[in-house]
Amino acid sequence: MPETYPFQSISVVETLLSHYRQVYIKPIHGSLGLGIHQILYDKHENVYYCRYTNEAKENKLQRFSTLESIVKHIFHDRPIENLIVQQGIPLIRSEKRPVDFRVHTNKDSDGKWQVTAIAAKIAGAGSVTTHIKSGVSSKRLPNCSEMAKRRKKSNESYRKQH
Repeated sequence: MPETYPFQSISVVETLLSHYRQVYIKPIHGSLGLGIHQILYDKHENVYYCRYTNEAKENKLQRFSTLESIVKHIFHDRPIENLIVQQGIPLIRSEKRPVDFRVHTNKDSDGKWQVTAIAAKIAGAGSVTTHIKSGVSSKRLPNCSEMAKRRKKSNESYRKQH
């Protein structure tokens, strides 16, 4: 599970960004990928980037000089108490788009959990999430073995860097 905290102050975001390359700011009671913002810090340029989908359903990537300016510009119209800050997990990419894996389970006739589907979800162009409304495409497991190998390699590489 990724590290997750209530968004009580900018210091929570700063702390997570000091440990991870990216964080997500999400609504506490969100679903379907709505209201998710990805925050990235570029230590070489000393700038922050915020990726999100606006009210017009357009994917946006904006550059900011400070975290304070992100909060003032992006979150000015909502109480931060209704948000969480979550560690970003590095994902493999397919055609420069993030990919995550979903495992679907259901109970069988004996009440035991069974895996019924495994799929790779590929984010839409410029999207912050891999949810259907963001232009995602899916690949079922038989087509995903190569992606799973790349994910393992990506995770090993990430561990070596940190």
